[in-house]
This record gives sequence, structure tokens and C-alpha cells, in this order.
Amino acid sequence: MSKFKVPDQTRIAIWRAHAKKCLYCGDLINLGELDIDHIVPENLNDDSVEFARVKAEFGLAPEFTVNSILNLVPAHRRCNLAKSGQLFNPASARFYLDIASRKEPAVLRQIDSLKLQDRKERILAILRNALDTGSISLADLADVQFNAGFSLSSELEFFDGSTEGKVRLESIDALLDKPMLLGGTKDIDGIEFVNDSGRSMTIRTCREYRAARASGYYALTTFAMKMEAFLSSADAILDSITRAQVPSLSYVSNPRLVSRTSSFFRKTSFPP
Repeated sequence: MSKFKVPDQTRIAIWRAHAKKCLYCGDLINLGELDIDHIVPENLNDDSVEFARVKAEFGLAPEFTVNSILNLVPAHRRCNLAKSGQLFNPASARFYLDIASRKEPAVLRQIDSLKLQDRKERILAILRNALDTGSISLADLADVQFNAGFSLSSELEFFDGSTEGKVRLESIDALLDKPMLLGGTKDIDGIEFVNDSGRSMTIRTCREYRAARASGYYALTTFAMKMEAFLSSADAILDSITRAQVPSLSYVSNPRLVSRTSSFFRKTSFPP
């Protein structure tokens, strides 16, 4: 039985980073069956001499600890119980530790995402209370949202390595002219579009993409079509934000508007 309690956010982050699969059997794990296992057994914490010997034999860094993310992996409860506190042979241990090491960046990203989600939920709870007590209004929230910018569910990635996770209305014009990162790699510096006359042009930015489509240019090859998805997605996001407006009427804050509208339709007869 583990003495170390893995924090809930870290537990979920490890599970997600490993595609919700057990490290040992490779099958999917339901959250109710999830255990977080120590590759190098936790009981070595109680024997510093043996732990030092294992680190030397396995080629582990002196600062390696059994409760670090580099040693924690998802496992079915049954797989974890079957392994128990046994120590893998060096080759097997290095194999599993290498997997955990490669997953570390994804685990850290998941932890950050979960922390952000937790903060959002706390803020929403505060806002709901403030709305209920009348401390703020929906108009106040709309003003804050439009001044602060629009948070995106996934970041826009650009060829120069920069990203945008929140977009302000006044920055859209500049973003339309920034070359996009296509296919997740800098090896692709633009995609070729053609028209029915056989002419071609290279597209790198959302503004170029809009101009090409308006002029009848299109992606011809399968590769170009796949890369177009990166541009079309980014362009759709920027276009949606450009069109966004603060509503002039709120049916939440003024429900009588709904009543009057409903009454109008009830009293008005329309030809079949």
C-alpha cells in the first residue's frame, strides 16, 4: 500500500497523459479502476543504502526520487496489486522509466490545464454569487469579457514560434498577417493553392488564405488539403471573434422581453 498520496490533479494528469491506458497491460483504465504506481518501489524510501544501490545500478540521477512524476505511472488496480512492491530488473525498469520520462511534458501540461480549470470554476462560483446578490450585472461581465479578450480552447500557433491563447479585437488585424504553423512543424513554409487556369500561389497567412479563396484558388493535392485545415480553423476563429458583439438586449436580466415576444406570436395569426 502506497504511503504517498498523489494529489488529485497530478493523478488525473498522469492518467490523461498516458491516454488513459495502463502502463503494464496496455488496456484502457476506467477512472474507478485507476491506481498510480511507483515504477521504482516506494518502500525504497525506508532503506537509503538499498535505494542508493538501485539508483547506481539503474543509472538514475542522484536527485531522482520515487515520488516524482518521472516514477509515477497509471495502472489498473489489479495490475498494481500483482506488481506490488517488487523491483523490476534493470532493463525492464529503464524501459518503463523511459516511458514516464517521455510523458513528463504532457503530464505537466495537463496539471497546468487542470489548475486553470479549477481556478475558472472558483471564479464562476464567485461570479454566480455576485450575480445573485446584485453586486454585478451581466452588462458588467460583458464589458470585462470584450475588454480582456477572448480565451481560446486551443492556442493559435504561428511559424515564428509564438502562440495566442487569448485574442483581443484590436489584435486581429495583425494576427491575420502572421504566418501560421502548419502541420505542427517549421518544415512546412506555406502551402500551394492553384486555380482553374493553372496558376499557383503560396499561402502562409489567414489574410492570404482569404484572398486566395476569394480569387478562386484552392488546395489541389491531398497534402495541401490537410494543411489547409490549419489555416481554415485559425481563420474561422479570427472571423468569429471579429463578428462577436455585446448583445443589446438580455433575456436573462429582463425576462419580460421574452413574455412580450411570446405574447406577440400567440396573438398574431400567420397564413399557412
